[in-house]
Amino acid sequence: GAFLAVAVRAAWRARALWSGHLDMILVMGALGGFGMLLGTWADARFAPSLVGVPCPMHTRADGGLFTWMTGLMLLFAVPPGVAWSRCLDRYRNHRPALWAAVALDTAGMLAGMIAFGLWFADPFSLLVASGTAGMHLAMLVGMLAGMAAAMPVRDWAAERLALLLPAGRLG
Repeated sequence: GAFLAVAVRAAWRARALWSGHLDMILVMGALGGFGMLLGTWADARFAPSLVGVPCPMHTRADGGLFTWMTGLMLLFAVPPGVAWSRCLDRYRNHRPALWAAVALDTAGMLAGMIAFGLWFADPFSLLVASGTAGMHLAMLVGMLAGMAAAMPVRDWAAERLALLLPAGRLG
């Protein structure tokens, strides 16, 4: 955990050298991942240990979409992502385009989290020798993959929306 925190901090400090999309990916991965951990603990009714606690994604009919895990992930990830991500700067003067972009990013993040959680939880759990850690890692990687896949679609859709609804000027 400490190594990951140091790596995220170093990446955040060096982000000016990278694509503006890196801000969003770092915020969603770090803060969203932290929200997921807190939410998983809340879903487990604050058990002293998460060892052996089943992931809400596998025990609920909604696939874990309406859980503390997902709710806190969104709460911790989306507002800071909107505030701090340079890749959204071009949409800040055009509210409809901004919120369409945020909605598509969030949809990609959720789709990736659910897909990777269902498909890769077992292999990741074997890799790290922990069911809980493996599930979290699979969902975190899925969040990032889903966001990366959604970003080009987001940019295309937000640009089109800005042309259709001239509510402001894109930056």
